[in-house]
Amino acid sequence: MDELKSLRIESKQAVGEVSELISRLNSIKQSSQQKYEIIKPFFERLNLYCDTVSLRFERDKDLFAIPLSSIKCAEVKEDTDILFILFNNNDLHELNLHDNTHTIFIIKEKHNCITQPLINLYNSIKRLIINNQKQNS
Repeated sequence: MDELKSLRIESKQAVGEVSELISRLNSIKQSSQQKYEIIKPFFERLNLYCDTVSLRFERDKDLFAIPLSSIKCAEVKEDTDILFILFNNNDLHELNLHDNTHTIFIIKEKHNCITQPLINLYNSIKRLIINNQKQNS
């Protein structure tokens, strides 16, 4: 079974086909229920929790919960282990379970020097949560 700690996180500028994908996903309207049904199977494989309201690292903890309302669209690439999540800020997250990557695509104009430090902070927090989960099990 895959786990969150096995995913390598990267940030890239959204150009070419990725920009086109962002534009296409922006035109799709999904309810929270639809987003939940698409995201849940991937989150289960990563030992994460998802309900019709939010995504969480742990079932009963709201720390770092991501409301589904902050997600514009979720889509699975056919016949692959790839999930695309487009957030309302137009950042596209690609969870690829085949190559164990979580890539965050940022529209070129928005890409700036703060992106990498935020990803480093996220990775540090993720490690703390994972270590805490191990200690509690």
